[in-house]
Amino acid sequence: MCIAPGNTLSHAIIFVIIALTILLLLFQLSIQILTKKLFMKCYNHSEREAVVICRACGKAVCQECGLETENGFACQRNCAKTLAGINEHYAGQAAHLRNIKRMNFLGSLFSIGMGLLFIYFSFMGYGVVYDLLLLLGAGFTFYGVMAQLVNMIIFLKSKNNKPD
Repeated sequence: MCIAPGNTLSHAIIFVIIALTILLLLFQLSIQILTKKLFMKCYNHSEREAVVICRACGKAVCQECGLETENGFACQRNCAKTLAGINEHYAGQAAHLRNIKRMNFLGSLFSIGMGLLFIYFSFMGYGVVYDLLLLLGAGFTFYGVMAQLVNMIIFLKSKNNKPD
C-alpha cells in the first residue's frame, strides 16, 4: 500500500498508530514508576526492600533489621520489649472483657427480676400507682430481656469470629 501525500485516511491511520505507540510507552513508564514506589523500603536502609513490619511500631524493615521474637517481628530490641508488653496488655483486656460480659449478664437478670417484682406488686391493688408499677415492671422486664438477647448475639458473633 502506497501512502499518497494528499490521502487524509492514511494520515489519520499514521496519527492513530503514533498516538497508540506514545500511550503504550507512557503506560510502560508509569508501570515502572509505580512498581518502584509500591515496594516498601527498609526504614533504616532506604536502598533495601522491606520484608517484615514491626508489630510494635509498624515500621517496615529489611531482613537484617528485623528481629523475630516469640511475639512476632520487631525492628529493634526496645520494640521487642514493647511487643511483650503489648501481648500482656491484650491478655489483660481479654480478662476485662470477660468481666464485662459477666456483669452485663447479671445486670440483665437483675432487671428482669426487678421487673417481675414490680409486675407482681402491681396486682396487689387498683389505681394509678399500681398502673405505674405495672408499667415500670413491664419496662424493666423488656429491657432485661432485650439486654440478654443482645448479649447472646454478641457472644455468638464473638464465638464465630475466633480463629481456629
